[in-house]
Amino acid sequence: MVIPILPGLTLAESELEVSYILASGPGGQNGNKVATVAHRRFDTNSSPSLPERVRSSGWPG
Repeated sequence: MVIPILPGLTLAESELEVSYILASGPGGQNGNKVATVAHRRFDTNSSPSLPERVRSSGWPG
């Protein structure tokens, strides 16, 4: 699947790393059993979808 970012710029879904973890905090008896957090990561420095000038800038640092 391709994700549109800007006109002329798309991102392959395979470039995203997604992990799921249990969320902490209050929530009653079942809160810590069913509440999850989705964490996405994207490596800007090695993405073939980004122009070279963006990858070499080191942004976001």
